[in-house]
Amino acid sequence: DSYSFLSLLFNKLQQTDKALLYCRMLQPIVENMNYSAEKADLYNKLSSRYLHIYQDTKHERYFDTCKYFTATAHATALRLNDRYVLVRTYNKMQAIEFYKKNYKKALIYLDSAKRICQPGVDDDILYTISGDIAHVYMELEAYSETKKYADSCLYYAQKIGSYGGVMNAYALLYQCGNRSKDYKLALNAIEEYFDIKDSVESVEKTKAVNELEEKYNRAQNERTIRELSQEKEISNLKIKYLTGGILSSILIIIAFFMYYRQQILKKKNEYLEVEQRLNRARLNPHLFFNSLTAIQGHALREKDIASVASYLSKQAKIMRITLESTYKELVCVEDEVDFLKQYLDTQMLLYRNRFDYEITIDEDMDTADIAIPSMILQPFIENSIEHGFADIDYKGAISVVFRMNDYGVEVIVSDNGKGFANTNNDNKYPSRATQIIKDRLFLLNRQYKSKAFYKVGNAEEARGTVVVVQLPLIHINEGADH
Repeated sequence: DSYSFLSLLFNKLQQTDKALLYCRMLQPIVENMNYSAEKADLYNKLSSRYLHIYQDTKHERYFDTCKYFTATAHATALRLNDRYVLVRTYNKMQAIEFYKKNYKKALIYLDSAKRICQPGVDDDILYTISGDIAHVYMELEAYSETKKYADSCLYYAQKIGSYGGVMNAYALLYQCGNRSKDYKLALNAIEEYFDIKDSVESVEKTKAVNELEEKYNRAQNERTIRELSQEKEISNLKIKYLTGGILSSILIIIAFFMYYRQQILKKKNEYLEVEQRLNRARLNPHLFFNSLTAIQGHALREKDIASVASYLSKQAKIMRITLESTYKELVCVEDEVDFLKQYLDTQMLLYRNRFDYEITIDEDMDTADIAIPSMILQPFIENSIEHGFADIDYKGAISVVFRMNDYGVEVIVSDNGKGFANTNNDNKYPSRATQIIKDRLFLLNRQYKSKAFYKVGNAEEARGTVVVVQLPLIHINEGADH
């Protein structure tokens, strides 16, 4: 880590050659380290140093090196579930895309960083992220969003007590108002900026005066002490106050640490619960919109009021189940299977029996006791129906298999659709849906210290797609306790 510090120091002194030298000395050390939080952090620091060197030299090879170490740090952090480094690598990835003017991709990385931050714990990072989002939206000329995140940047700067951060936030608001021709906003922001600046300068002057006064008083006190004749009494008095001060400080530190730890655990649990609900809620509008659109098409096509009423009744039941599941982190396998049957029956009606389905459950599985994340399988089934069976000239088939293995619960969703044309299968799924599923599994792994994952591929012996979802073994009562 000393090499990283020296590289940063020489970079600030604009001695790029020495900064680069210490970066190169650090690289082989990091490469040979075992996987650990320290290794992920050092990879992240290397990417930062090369980004600084690129900013000074404008040589593309340093920019490429920065991208390499950013990707390596991100992969290492994902493997270790290291939230500290993950937030910073997401932010670095957005900076890289910002330099390349890929603003929309930069927003995706910033959104990922923001979602895993903990308000109250990562306020300094949320200040930086909010400011970066505002800058990106300003480049996209989306000024209402720019103002929204500039206000958020101001909020976090005030919360962490950073005068410089407050000034930066007002500078952002001024730029937003100036570019959007909202001159009232620009005027108010620039006035606040200079008020803060004048206040900071006044505080610094007052601080300097107080320091001089403190030095003077200290000198006077020392002179008084030297004039005292009873040195033994003074020595005993010093020891008494020093001992009392140390004991008081230790007690205060212990009390503060215990309080702070309890607050961190409380916020962490609240964050996990809210994040899970938010991710599930993001899927529901998409599901409802697609189903209602299909019902509308059926009504226009068939003009059968009784049939449409039947579809709407089934859809209402699905909506009730999904809305109720939004407030549950986990549901038992039995309830999830019931939901899937309702959903698939409705889809079969809407798609005029273009496919069949089969749900198979391991005989040894206690479906009323074993819990899984609610609605985790629905996006994969929806993809099979909407994309896998599109433009095929034969009847589709969907198979869902629940079974136990050494790692917990394995669910296999397969179809006989057209599959993928290449091996980059994950990119064929909608990016938002896959990102939500990845985030949900990431949070599940963190909460239960598990290794849940999913993988997508073409069927080996026949046409179609196979999705394998590996989940930990969680009992429904255990999930309720969490």
